[in-house]
Amino acid sequence: MGLFVILFSNLWGNRIGSAIASKHCNPEQDNPYICQLLRQAGTIAVMCPTMSLVASVLFNIIFANAPLSQLPAIWIGTTLKNFPMAFFWNMFAAAPFTHWLFGKVFQNKQEIK
Repeated sequence: MGLFVILFSNLWGNRIGSAIASKHCNPEQDNPYICQLLRQAGTIAVMCPTMSLVASVLFNIIFANAPLSQLPAIWIGTTLKNFPMAFFWNMFAAAPFTHWLFGKVFQNKQEIK
């Protein structure tokens, strides 16, 4: 699954998320933090249905032998179950921790005194 995340995120998830954010936010005029949150939300809005489709095909169609005609219903149900967790996990846990960690690891030399 991790390979699918990296593949789809690099192919269209991050790009479309960035495009969604750029439509609604101008970094020169708006608060950069709000622009960052909009980019995260846009990426989540693209990646959650994408990964839910991958999970639905892999776990329900291939492994559980569900009929292919049920894929749309399975996919929508999986997306509805996954979206709240993906949104709140990314917005309130994963992204803040990652930004904090990268801020500590890649500190600007001028700030260290």
